[in-house]
Amino acid sequence: MGDRIFSLGADYGNNVGLLGMVNDVLAGNVGETCYLGVLAGNGVLYLLKQVSSSPIQVTARPSYHLKAYASAIGKSLLSQLSKEELPLLYSEGLVSVTENTVAAVEKLW
Repeated sequence: MGDRIFSLGADYGNNVGLLGMVNDVLAGNVGETCYLGVLAGNGVLYLLKQVSSSPIQVTARPSYHLKAYASAIGKSLLSQLSKEELPLLYSEGLVSVTENTVAAVEKLW
């Protein structure tokens, strides 16, 4: 229930504590659309989003789940895994999300 509990809390819209502090930093200092996310199983759970004025936007929002291998933040999180750990997350293989999606665990590594 861990991920589901966070999703419910995020939908409620009450970002306090650590998430609130991180959001304040992103809002005041970055100037680009930024995300804070964690690896949840083999996907990314987005915790925060700070939007820039750029016309290019991504549809992810807090409480959103996305395949880790198909997003920049996910690839960043996956880079912390060992060569032995990565294939264990994707024993069923990778499914292309776009024409540019890495579709093999070996290539992802």
